[in-house]
Amino acid sequence: GYINARNDKYVYLKGNIAGTKGVVLSTISVSKGDNGGIFYVTGTGTFTNDCFISTAVNLQSVDFLPHGNRLGNTVVDGLLRLWYNTVTVNGLYGSGIVTFVNSDWAKLIVGDNDTDGDFGGRIYGRTLHLDKIGKGTQIIRRENSSTGKTTVLDGALYYESWVNAGVEVADGATLGGAGTYKAEGTAIDLKSGATLIPMSYEGTGSMTVANDISFGGANTLKLTAIPDATTPALNVGGSVIGADSEVSVVFEGEKPGIYTLVKAQTAIEPKFVSATPNFKVYTSEDGLTVYGEKLDMGTVVIIR
Repeated sequence: GYINARNDKYVYLKGNIAGTKGVVLSTISVSKGDNGGIFYVTGTGTFTNDCFISTAVNLQSVDFLPHGNRLGNTVVDGLLRLWYNTVTVNGLYGSGIVTFVNSDWAKLIVGDNDTDGDFGGRIYGRTLHLDKIGKGTQIIRRENSSTGKTTVLDGALYYESWVNAGVEVADGATLGGAGTYKAEGTAIDLKSGATLIPMSYEGTGSMTVANDISFGGANTLKLTAIPDATTPALNVGGSVIGADSEVSVVFEGEKPGIYTLVKAQTAIEPKFVSATPNFKVYTSEDGLTVYGEKLDMGTVVIIR
């Protein structure tokens, strides 16, 4: 159902909203004033469907948005301000803005209930941390300019724009996307068992790391399509760290040829090895570029 705020009034939701339908928080224009139309949500939600935010919402409750034993995603096409330290949602969708106020830090946890998400909006605000949980895939298509850390605990997270703070990827989790990682020092920290996909969810583009990236052990570098012929799939402005690490390269492209997988400005420490038949991986003589060669096996004739 719709809950509309007048554009000249504030609306305070203090009770519980229940039901099996979705909830839409929106604004209607009833006067020339534009100083209202803002929701202050302090109550709870037990509704079991999507929540659509198409206006400004100051969320002062950790139990309003669908998660846990409740189905439904959060669709932010307006402005969502987090007032409490930790808020959990299932999938995050929409093209609006997620930020926070009234505290020194906050955390948004996405992917509960193994749910997918595709958010085309922006994330910003001092130290707004982002955690990815669940087996699903969450895509973030615009920038995350917050100084808060991103932690991928499970499933896959794709950043398709730029990221201001560091990203940590846990064992069994995946970081992907054609994004740019700007953090000082180690911008991406891949723990042992983590996977990196340095191209967009659609299989295009490449990943850029302004400074260092760390591989923590038995990692996987996966290319879900043929990389661009003139651009490294992973372009690192500093070093690729991990002297004791072995990175298995999975190549899903079919076209024969030589491709630049990784290029670094300072050093490449891990050993990159092929995990794909008919695909050769080798490092340049100066140790700063990793190439992959998809072999042309020609035509095989079977004589019976």
